[in-house]
Amino acid sequence: MGKKDQIFEWVFNEVVYFGKPWHIINVEGDPNNGKPVWQAIGMSEAEKNIAVADFYLFKLRVERDHRLQETDWVSGEDVPQHIKDKYFPYRERLRSITDHFNSIKTVQWPELGQDVWPQN
Repeated sequence: MGKKDQIFEWVFNEVVYFGKPWHIINVEGDPNNGKPVWQAIGMSEAEKNIAVADFYLFKLRVERDHRLQETDWVSGEDVPQHIKDKYFPYRERLRSITDHFNSIKTVQWPELGQDVWPQN
């Protein structure tokens, strides 16, 4: 995964933005200097909250993809089946993580060899 894939992209009023909507504008002379981006572009608090939730889901997916990449080697033809069998449930749980969690802030990451996941 390249750096470009790790940049949060969001849309408001058909305009594409990059980065966090709560970042403060720091451009001297700009009438919006000192305001968060979401406020400067006219988003409501509710719209901002949706964008923030989307950001944390995005970060969850980025980390999930990273964890899957770290274990891609298991798919190799030269890897013994007993090792593949050990990693298969872990990787399946990573792939389905967004079925159970919607934020990097609240996720319970599966662990290799874990019997029950997610934990209640």
